[in-house]
Amino acid sequence: MSSDMIDYLMGQPDGANYVVLYQMLCLKTINTGGRLAFQIGDMIIPYDVEKIQRECKWFSLATVRVALEVYKQIGLIYEDKDGVLVLANYSDIVGSETDYSAQKRLQRENRRRQLPPKCADSNEDKPDSFRASVLRGMMHFMELYHGEFSEERLIRALRSVHPMEIYRSGMDNPAKLPGWKKYVFPIYMAYNGKCRKDALPMKF
Repeated sequence: MSSDMIDYLMGQPDGANYVVLYQMLCLKTINTGGRLAFQIGDMIIPYDVEKIQRECKWFSLATVRVALEVYKQIGLIYEDKDGVLVLANYSDIVGSETDYSAQKRLQRENRRRQLPPKCADSNEDKPDSFRASVLRGMMHFMELYHGEFSEERLIRALRSVHPMEIYRSGMDNPAKLPGWKKYVFPIYMAYNGKCRKDALPMKF
């Protein structure tokens, strides 16, 4: 999701919900490679609007229905030959560790060791990296605080902060965290907010 896409979505009447719903769909489909479907035996059952609303219960049916149409219009999601909705370029967003991608990752890491730090980090300005940065920050947050955080509170927090703010704060890296974990800090700060009640402890 490029910054232009973010701006477009945020400019819609219910735009903040569209952005957060997309992020939740990315997280909900980690085990299916971005495919909005589930399997019973040999049968693949695509998600419909009602199923998505049940999975992402903090959004209304109307919001989900309109959001899906908007995602299709701007290329964030498409329908495959089996009628399953698929998040576009999913492996580029959350990462894929096939033999080929693992080999390429090692090659990139070797090249990065030979580059000055500024050059090595320059790929984080790319749109796919921007989208991946925010989503991987959310993934690390959810791993760190599994069983401790409130999904409703997290969604409220994400609605109140522009994804670009999360990205920029992560790039500034005030907590001096390595790699993708530096994007956990702005999500952690947004989640806790100014209220100390039920605030999560810092684990990084």
